[in-house]
Amino acid sequence: MKSASITTYLILLLIKIIGNGASLFAYVVIVSTLAASPPESFSMVGGEYGYDSSIWWDVFPNVSLVIFLIALITNWKTDRRKWLLISFAIGLLSAIYAIFLLEPIQASVKANALAETVPSDISEQAQTWLQVDLGFQLLSLLSTLILFQPIVKALKK
Repeated sequence: MKSASITTYLILLLIKIIGNGASLFAYVVIVSTLAASPPESFSMVGGEYGYDSSIWWDVFPNVSLVIFLIALITNWKTDRRKWLLISFAIGLLSAIYAIFLLEPIQASVKANALAETVPSDISEQAQTWLQVDLGFQLLSLLSTLILFQPIVKALKK
């Protein structure tokens, strides 16, 4: 059981790092490009062949959640449980943040930028989206970094 708990913990950590990498890529490359000069910059998401990463974001968080739950179950009687619960709580907070704050702003900016009549404050809306997305990035990264604590502690022994 010990090797299963360590294995699931490390798989979870790897999945969290991959998720953070994808999320940071989306922020640095996609969101910052879109926010740079709306509505012109939104041409990359419009039309039949526009950029759409929704398949990734519809699947990956669900897979991550399942792996998280497996890691939590297999590590329940270990010292890593505390760090998993803290990471899970921060991850849950970031999910709530994304659902109720980030996604509505993102949808609004995209709809406004692609509308026939673009609001005059679209650049300010896009910058707000960029700032709110940065908050999400920080919460998500913190959720992952917390999981390194038991590893650092073990290496110090």
